[in-house]
Amino acid sequence: MIEIIITALENPVNLVIIIAIGILALLDIVFKKDLKSQIVSLGVLGTFIGIFMGLQDFNPLDMKNSVNGILDGLKTAFFTSIIGMGTALLLSIFQRLFNKNMDDSNNQENILKEISEKLNHLEKLNQTQETDKIIGELERLRTVQSDTRDETKKWLFA
Repeated sequence: MIEIIITALENPVNLVIIIAIGILALLDIVFKKDLKSQIVSLGVLGTFIGIFMGLQDFNPLDMKNSVNGILDGLKTAFFTSIIGMGTALLLSIFQRLFNKNMDDSNNQENILKEISEKLNHLEKLNQTQETDKIIGELERLRTVQSDTRDETKKWLFA
């Protein structure tokens, strides 16, 4: 198994894609960005590159000698896809096991705190009769918007 991986990494396309996947995985973990779909996309890109490379030396008139080139391209195709999907899957499992519980409790706590603050603010508005001021301000803004729209129409169609 290790020999297969070492052989696959001798291909520069595989190496570049694996390094890029590794960088994206590191960014996903360190900065808590969700880059799993980009990692899978990079693996799929490697698939298309591998198939493309395999088809470059394909000669339909000499299929027997063309098979090796196609197989080499398919090796790149499948290797990059496996690495991309495997990395994304491992990241997903890792994040679900280790980060989810902490994030969920923090998110719930923050949401409840924000709801409480909004309710307190609404209560204060109601107590201080700010509601009338807000309605008056909204009506004034509607009038300004209507006047601006009318002036714009006159200017455009003049």
